[in-house]
Amino acid sequence: SVHPADAGESLERVLSSELPVERNSRRLPSRWTQFCLGWESNDEPGDSDDDGSGSTASDQSANEASWDERQCCGMSYQTAVIVAAITALALLGILLGHLEEDWSLLTSVYVLMQIVTTIGYGDVTVTSPIMKVFMSFYVLCCLLLSAQILNKMIQSAVRREVIAFAHRFRGSGSHKPGDLDTQTFQFATNSGVVFATLLLIGCIMAGTVFYAVFESCTCSYGISAVADCDGTSVETCRSTGGYSKTWVDCFYMSLITVTTVGFGDNSPKSEQGRMFGIFWCAIGVVCCFNWLATVSQALFERQRRAEIGRA
Repeated sequence: SVHPADAGESLERVLSSELPVERNSRRLPSRWTQFCLGWESNDEPGDSDDDGSGSTASDQSANEASWDERQCCGMSYQTAVIVAAITALALLGILLGHLEEDWSLLTSVYVLMQIVTTIGYGDVTVTSPIMKVFMSFYVLCCLLLSAQILNKMIQSAVRREVIAFAHRFRGSGSHKPGDLDTQTFQFATNSGVVFATLLLIGCIMAGTVFYAVFESCTCSYGISAVADCDGTSVETCRSTGGYSKTWVDCFYMSLITVTTVGFGDNSPKSEQGRMFGIFWCAIGVVCCFNWLATVSQALFERQRRAEIGRA
């Protein structure tokens, strides 16, 4: 994972043009680093395209590219392998859930979403011995892949941030870290915190409104269906023992869900509620983690700049 200190150090090194580049090295900096430094080609400034052996430095760099830099179908090999593994795991889990537990397609995807986001409502669980053994290893594999995806997202976010700041200050005539406009930097940091906070609030409110309006009471379906429940109206649903939610319950469930606590006392029960939850839970968990990372980074940068100012 990328520590905020590494991100700050990378920004300062890019702006001060102090990124280490060995002149005789056959391995060249990555494309995004060259872009930050304002290079017009993949070759090192001042170097010849031909080293006398008939191959250019760009060809040598392409041949010696790392695992993460090689391209396949528009993405790096590492990303392609992760995507393929996620697809295979998802299909395997859905298939076994349908065959061994007699889950519907929607229920299988709904359970898979809970595993990937680590929410774990507990409203749908495995019962057969085969599925219990399979799920024990399946959860570990899903968590490993989820960690890889989160790491890639953080790295991508850090790179975009470095490129944006470098592009803004590269043409100012001074690339020294001390020349950065403090007010501009603080504005960018505060804007990121505000935007991340609004995203999180939006996800929580979206879940609250949806489930309060469309799932105020439901008889559910499949293995979680309530016997003798009449879902003709909200009143009859509640009077016959259906799953009922108030606005407070929906807000509570939304907040508990996006923070991945997932107590399980309130969870989606209807078909439309679970279909919405498959996408909403994933987006909400990402927004929550993004908010935590953004606020932590902002606090770290504020403390770091205060220490620099006292030095």
